[in-house]
Amino acid sequence: MEMPERMNPRRERALLFFGSVATLFLELLLIRWISTEVRVFAYFKNLALIAAFLGLGLGFATAARPRGLPATIGAFVALVVFVSPPFVTDENLPARFLMRHLAFDDFFMWDMARSAPALTRVAAGIALLVILFGLIVVFFVPLGRLLGRLMENPHERLLRYSLNIGGSIAGVWLFSLVSFASLPPAAWLGLGALMLVPIAWPDRRETVAALAAGVVAVFCLTATHPAEPVTMNAAEGVTARSGDRPRVSWSPYQKLSLRTFRIPDEDEDLTFRVLEVNNTFYQFLFDLSPEFIRRHAAIFRADEKTLSYDFYNLPYRFVPNPRRVLIVGAGTGNDTAAALRNTSARIDAVEIDPDIFALGKELHPERPYANPRVTVVVDDARAHFQRTRETYDMILFGLLDAHTLSSNYSNISLDNYVYTVDSFRAAASHLAPGGLLVVSIGFSDWIGGRIAASLAEVFGNPPLAFRSVNPVYRGTTGAVLIGGTTKQFFDILSADETLRARVAGRMLDLPKDVTPTTDDWPYMWLRTRGIPTLHAIVTVVLAALSVIGVRAAMGGVARIDGSFFFLGAAFLLMEVHLISKMMLLFGSTWIVNAVVITGVLAMALAANGFVIRRRPANLSPYFAMLAVGLVVAWAVSPERWLGFGWLARGFAAGAFYTFPLFFAGVIIATKLDRCESVASALGSNLLGAILGGLAETLSFVTGIRALTLVALALYLAAWFFHARRKSAFA
Repeated sequence: MEMPERMNPRRERALLFFGSVATLFLELLLIRWISTEVRVFAYFKNLALIAAFLGLGLGFATAARPRGLPATIGAFVALVVFVSPPFVTDENLPARFLMRHLAFDDFFMWDMARSAPALTRVAAGIALLVILFGLIVVFFVPLGRLLGRLMENPHERLLRYSLNIGGSIAGVWLFSLVSFASLPPAAWLGLGALMLVPIAWPDRRETVAALAAGVVAVFCLTATHPAEPVTMNAAEGVTARSGDRPRVSWSPYQKLSLRTFRIPDEDEDLTFRVLEVNNTFYQFLFDLSPEFIRRHAAIFRADEKTLSYDFYNLPYRFVPNPRRVLIVGAGTGNDTAAALRNTSARIDAVEIDPDIFALGKELHPERPYANPRVTVVVDDARAHFQRTRETYDMILFGLLDAHTLSSNYSNISLDNYVYTVDSFRAAASHLAPGGLLVVSIGFSDWIGGRIAASLAEVFGNPPLAFRSVNPVYRGTTGAVLIGGTTKQFFDILSADETLRARVAGRMLDLPKDVTPTTDDWPYMWLRTRGIPTLHAIVTVVLAALSVIGVRAAMGGVARIDGSFFFLGAAFLLMEVHLISKMMLLFGSTWIVNAVVITGVLAMALAANGFVIRRRPANLSPYFAMLAVGLVVAWAVSPERWLGFGWLARGFAAGAFYTFPLFFAGVIIATKLDRCESVASALGSNLLGAILGGLAETLSFVTGIRALTLVALALYLAAWFFHARRKSAFA
């Protein structure tokens, strides 16, 4: 069904609002789902977002052509079948194939081979990536055409632009509610397909096709994949095996998969669970109580005294009688159970993901979260450091290895700001006299070296660093790094001969030439400042695809409105940049994403209202005020706001950093009101957003704060193209 040339204005406005809701909902849906299941999309920031913007931009630019909603429906089905084909084992999924072909050694991709892949493997991986990227683009082109045509009304331009912004805000919060309800992707995709029905109506074929696409999506995501036995070599000579399908759930933040493993024993099989996050190993759920160890002595192959110096228990040999302990990244409860076994302290257990905490509360065999000495805090670690007024004898960083989540839009950068020098300094400020800071981490050499360098900067001397071995699964090793003074280490080791021997036999010689991460450069998994190989390759490929798409849709890049193009690039870069700043101030949570995006769109809505009332005649003063606002925002570091209270910080920092975008909104709204074609202008704006998304990669070199200056340069380019036209509003 194609829209008639003239439609009832009321119906057009209603369809525009609903179409905007649906578009934002579907955009966030695909971004989160695909970036979870296809890890390359999580490691390459904003890849799925760029694909969506390219599709919408091409759609707006070609709004006069037939809408072609069947292309959206077909791409929807193809994406589902590509990412989650039914009856295919996990190891044979196309997404896993893609990840194995695009892992390089300059960017740590957990559980992937980190070497220079053969050229043929890289080419095959890029080909699959291009197919997936292209399907997302095709999905959004018809939706862009629909919105572009509905907004092309010379008498209601700003009203309809406001409806578009309002619908976008509603779409953001609708998907946020779905995420916070912990609904699975089958529900997201089913709802997404239903949202296509009002767009397809009253064309019966398109309506039936949209409903059928929803059925296919739900079927693919709920069909049982064949279970493959998973085997691990546990303690020497002992094998753990799991042949059952994992128990899968979706928290507000990530995909959680719980597997059950069994190790045969003479009297009673040893059963334990393994939690995977986004298809990657995260942690075990162990029973390490003395009673359980005695029952399974043959498997543990160690007496209780030896195990008291192993992994989870060992940190408490350094602080034997703590009064209060803080555990960040408490997970399902292993570290909390160890604190309860080894101390009589009160324990604050901080875990950002409520569903991981719920799994621990339900299934951890030692029931640590039921103990009255434990206070559970469901929050981000940095947010807790900012809010708490407590002091601790030990602060323990659990296994916060959420490194599959590194995109501001695909998921959340959960641990980007947790392992920085600034984070360790914030934690150390809550240590009581004589207190120690303990970091446990699974690592490659240079990541361990980065943590050690960070702790050395905070405490003034190198940390004590030694290898740790999992008490059940002997194939798992990691590092324990303890921050404190040299005198503390000397006194503790001198007083405990067993501890001294244990540490001496496992001391780590970590690299010394690794740069610590900071809040301005929080890229824990990037070895050095620079553009990683994978990102460079994908950037070149995306730039080429964008040029090809623009040439096909608009007849060449010269048809793009330069002013709107650079306004779109700067606007998206600022939006992504603001999310990074707010995550530092309020923690890495979905609510921060939703609030920041809402705040940015609300500023654009306020600018619309201003333009409707004032009708600015000259935009140069607004460009000047925008430039001044960006320079001031760059000059004021986000840390300045940490001393404010929670609400005061939200209002003050939010207003301070988003207010320059009010002037950008005035510029865009004024130019839209007086341009020849709204669809062409917004198409150029959305295509420019691709440049903004790619430009964020520069922060790998410059740091995050400098992105404000990059945005300023883009806004100056927009002013240049605006000023050079014969008519300022042509």
